[in-house]
Amino acid sequence: MKNLPRISIGLDNFRACLLELGLDALEGVKIHVGGTNGKGSTVNFLCEALMTNYKVATFQTPELFERNDIIQIDKKSISPELFKELYHRYLWAIEKYSLCLFEAELVIAFSYFKDRAPDYIIVEVGLGGQKDPTNVLTYDLALITNVGLDHQEYLGSTLEQIATTKAGIIKNATPVITGATQDEVRAIFAEFAIANGCAFVEVGDYKYRDKILDCLGYRIGPLANDYQVKNIALAISALEYLRKNGTILQKDAIIRAIENSGLPGRFSQVNERLIVDGAHNVPGIEALLVNLKNFDDPLVVFNSFADKDYQNMYRLLLDKKYRVVIYYDDHPRSIRQGDLKGDSIASLSELEQLVSRNEITVVCGSLHFALKIYRHFKKQEKKEG
Repeated sequence: MKNLPRISIGLDNFRACLLELGLDALEGVKIHVGGTNGKGSTVNFLCEALMTNYKVATFQTPELFERNDIIQIDKKSISPELFKELYHRYLWAIEKYSLCLFEAELVIAFSYFKDRAPDYIIVEVGLGGQKDPTNVLTYDLALITNVGLDHQEYLGSTLEQIATTKAGIIKNATPVITGATQDEVRAIFAEFAIANGCAFVEVGDYKYRDKILDCLGYRIGPLANDYQVKNIALAISALEYLRKNGTILQKDAIIRAIENSGLPGRFSQVNERLIVDGAHNVPGIEALLVNLKNFDDPLVVFNSFADKDYQNMYRLLLDKKYRVVIYYDDHPRSIRQGDLKGDSIASLSELEQLVSRNEITVVCGSLHFALKIYRHFKKQEKKEG
């Protein structure tokens, strides 16, 4: 699959491909999740709650360990063997319609889901919304977590432009629920909803005090991560909407599922000395800083892709007077020596030494990097165990 193009040339080819393969319509309740930050966590909370009574399929990127991890049913990944088998089964169609890598993976996912017939299918937007390949399906519910400045080279340079792109998943009279708080963003979403005959719902009122979240009759906590509050509130709002429309779930089961859920790379406690967080834009770093208030003198290890707003992310960390070390990764999109000024390292062995010498180390700046560090230390634990 390495030779496939990285970016779609337009959705018409993909639609035609799915139609020929009979994958353009899938059985089950389909939920589309978009937004700037929090998509993965929201998908995770929904999946954990729905799994208490249903068979749940998910498609979300990036992967945790292997690429087949992006396709799961009830939190179990499609096997590497079947992933490869389905790719070769549909290679003729992938080549015929000049699909990109992401579209090819969606073909595999949709085929797998059609064969396994899950009750619910939750699909996370890859990039943006309007022109994202995930947007070719007709969904039963759309969720938009929030809108911030990210991927501006693809989505637009202003908040309004990005919101308009993300609002592209509001269509086909599909109800939409959002956690966005900016007035200008909410106005754009409401306008799209009216134009497409969609019910427009905003996250229900909630209170968060002493690590306890109260939302729509749910009392959840104590929560370890303050920044997940908005994502949980959105998930609860979605679950309550589904309950009112035929989904059979018990409130106490939802509460237990959410309290016990966790997604690697999202403020994940890897061990007693290391936390990794996938904050990879300014809003993400701002949310991370809220949670860092709970720690005394953490060491922050920062890495970023060069096409991100890494200067401002780095500045936010320095403004809070945290000790910050830059990690120069070998990923082709990563920042390079000289892009930032400050202490730096460039190897996993150096990072291991830092972690061993500090009471708490927090890795952030890139979801890809956070997951890389998560995988590395978890593998180290297995070797030592």
